[in-house]
Amino acid sequence: MIEAADRVLVIGLSSRAQLPAWARACSLLVGIGQQHDVLAARRECAHLDNVMFAPGDRHDIPWRDAYFTVIVDTESAEPSPSMQRVLAPGGRITPP
Repeated sequence: MIEAADRVLVIGLSSRAQLPAWARACSLLVGIGQQHDVLAARRECAHLDNVMFAPGDRHDIPWRDAYFTVIVDTESAEPSPSMQRVLAPGGRITPP
């Protein structure tokens, strides 16, 4: 469950149906994925002011250490070292 104070990272943007609901539930939603999926997510969530989407993948997350309280991994059940690096202490990695 996503809470109001959560900073959420979504890995993989090919399925974007839940993004608006997740964004409304948290303080910040960041998504990384392939360029065409990033562009589509930006269009679909343009009305939301707490979202950011960037090209990237689960093995090279372009974000500072220990920042995200929730990581939603739509691509794999196996956390990458980069995911562990950006996960805040006490944070959690969840499937969609």
